[in-house]
Amino acid sequence: MPEPENRPLKILFMACSPHDVYPVLEFEKEEDTIFEVTRDLPVEIDVEDTGSLEGLGEWLATNKYDVVHITGHADIDKEGNPFFWMEDEEGLSVQVTPLQLWEKLRLNMPRLVFLSGCRTGEAPEHVAALSFAHHLVAGHVSTVIGWGLPVSDTGARCAAKTLYFDLSRGEDILNAVLRTRSELFKHYPGDWSLLRLFSDGTPLDVPLVQRGQKKRPKLRALQYAYLVNSQVKVLERGFIGRRRQIQQGLRCLRKDTNKVGLLLHGTGGLGKSCLAGKFCERLKDHVLIIVHGKLNAVTFREALKDGFIRARDDEGLKILEEHEEIPYIIRWLCSSSFQNRPYLIVLDDFEKNMPEAEEGVIEISPEAVPILETLLRYLPYTDKMTQLIITSRYTFTLTSGGVDLVRERLEHIGLTSFRDADERKKVSQLEHIASYPVPEIKQQLIEAGRGNPGLMEALNALVEEMKDAEIDTLLCEAKGKQEEFVQELVLRKLLETQQETFQTFLRRSAVYRLPVQKEGIELVCEGDGLKDWESEAEKAVRLGLMEVNRTRSDYVRYWVTPLIREDIFGDLPEEERRQLHQAAVSYYQSILSASRYGYDPVSGAELIEHALEAGLDDIAIEEGGSRFLPYLRNTLAYKEALAQGHNILSHISEPKKGAQFAKFAFELGWIHHDMGDARQAISYYEQALSIDKAVYGDRHPTVAAMLNNIGGAWYALGNAKKAITYYEQALSIDKAVYGDRHPTVATRLNNIGSAWYALGDSQRAKECFQQAYDIFREFYGDEHPSTRTVKEWLNRV
Repeated sequence: MPEPENRPLKILFMACSPHDVYPVLEFEKEEDTIFEVTRDLPVEIDVEDTGSLEGLGEWLATNKYDVVHITGHADIDKEGNPFFWMEDEEGLSVQVTPLQLWEKLRLNMPRLVFLSGCRTGEAPEHVAALSFAHHLVAGHVSTVIGWGLPVSDTGARCAAKTLYFDLSRGEDILNAVLRTRSELFKHYPGDWSLLRLFSDGTPLDVPLVQRGQKKRPKLRALQYAYLVNSQVKVLERGFIGRRRQIQQGLRCLRKDTNKVGLLLHGTGGLGKSCLAGKFCERLKDHVLIIVHGKLNAVTFREALKDGFIRARDDEGLKILEEHEEIPYIIRWLCSSSFQNRPYLIVLDDFEKNMPEAEEGVIEISPEAVPILETLLRYLPYTDKMTQLIITSRYTFTLTSGGVDLVRERLEHIGLTSFRDADERKKVSQLEHIASYPVPEIKQQLIEAGRGNPGLMEALNALVEEMKDAEIDTLLCEAKGKQEEFVQELVLRKLLETQQETFQTFLRRSAVYRLPVQKEGIELVCEGDGLKDWESEAEKAVRLGLMEVNRTRSDYVRYWVTPLIREDIFGDLPEEERRQLHQAAVSYYQSILSASRYGYDPVSGAELIEHALEAGLDDIAIEEGGSRFLPYLRNTLAYKEALAQGHNILSHISEPKKGAQFAKFAFELGWIHHDMGDARQAISYYEQALSIDKAVYGDRHPTVAAMLNNIGGAWYALGNAKKAITYYEQALSIDKAVYGDRHPTVATRLNNIGSAWYALGDSQRAKECFQQAYDIFREFYGDEHPSTRTVKEWLNRV
């Protein structure tokens, strides 16, 4: 015979409400009802949020309950077979039989099952037919309660309140049911006889829990993680609500052929990234391609590369190596890799691509527009094999050909603050708010959280650190303010409650804009008594002031929460900030030198930014001219290249004369030339030429290369005669350096021949082409591209 447990009553509650079964059950109201009736009782309640049989099984696989309470619609088919209407992943109806439910219940069989669905306790008129509840008992569920006929909402509410009141205070099942029926008869006489109890003979006079239980808040587990190789923070455990949004999104991702993905939007802290993570979980066969924040040719190309490596997609990697601009690469992928393998592209925190959003101007940055436009235009050709999820604080438009592609191609899913049952569930996760001893202050803290899960978690951490009087002051400051202001206020207060050593650690770590390895943190923590920085980091993570990604044991990364990063770093004196930027330069130099997979442009961009802030212009110029701008030029990321080039120039107050600046100016000229602005290219080339002559002298190969490029720019402007002047100067130097029979000399001859041909002098052109052809053939053979190109020119003249 089972013994009563010495603990609060444990209940698993599940509300089932398929879209296509009428009337549609207001499951949020049902959840709120169960929380309301048990609010002051010694009861621990878990809520299954999907309304699905699979979801029920997941809870029962790892948890033991006294009672499983399932509410929803039930019925009996024409053959007399009872069933319960549950939901699938998309919120559509699924008929669940007693046997199917029993298979899940036996994972961890409860003492009592309450089927709060109409007709679950009704035996149909067929001779040998049994009720749903009877079937469960026959399958060795010891005790089941069901309704014999349709029951009113008020009757069901009264039954739950009375039943769980009695069971939680140590009453046995039989007496609890008898008193419940008595209360129903007294207040709802039409429902009292419909509540039916079924038993397999297990004694019903043994309480489920011992008498004298005290109410103790049961905290729902919270466990955060990060999507693969990203800053996208998701909840592995403790996810609350959003049932309808999940179902809406899954219906779109799987069935809506007019859409290519989702736009998840709402204010900060509502859990957009966590919701995106839920969709990623449901599409586990898809390889994730993730860009967090800034979307441009660099970040997207790197995300594609990472995804293709993980997918072992050699075809995708080969396409990435092509010398094409990223929109063309995307179009190509949409007819190849994106059709052949399942990919899920996640653009997280997309509002960072709207630089003037805080001023009310919702416009996407020029670097992001062509990428997003191409994805929205060409992903439909993948036949839903590859799809897109965007998270953003703001909704936005992207109009092409008079059509808003964002509205037409993405399902918009708006997130709002938690209310009622969801808010209660969230509070149950928050130890310090849930157990706050003063009810009035507790309620004010809940109200200050505005139903925003991120804000509520920050408040919970702050309550642990603050005294009661300080909490009163905080609540006054937060009253009537916008959520973003309150979030920043709470995090600021959290920082200020800590010791000076901790504050120094966090402010110094805030120099980094992106996640960094522990070596990066160590560099900024040298001195100042911060040797034990890892314990400070763990505390910062616990308080929500810092985040850490440990998805790879060999690559742990840290970063200060972006909400306060800039502000708290700005608290430091200017000289200290400059020194920290210098430390960051050292960190990124080591990262770039240790890279095993070629050049890392993201780290290169960070190195340049920190160097400029540290006043190390020469390092920024060297990195820009020698590696970063050439990488962008070779990948045809021209807009990004110009933006970074002009950014570097804007920090230089005095003219530079060194060889590194000449290379930098040369790269800027080349980029302008490739973009069709030959006149601007000449301006940069001439700056570089002047410096190179001063550094190397007039007869150096570097000078020759510069003269050749200036000639090419004039040729592009239609002035072939002036182009020949520069080409011939370059040829003279190269002959002196390499001799008459060298491929570089052949290249110059080929250029001169092209210019003479443009001027209509075929004879001179042919002479130059013939000399170039003979040299290329001698060095490379007949089939080399250079040889074949010159041969084509010869055939033309």
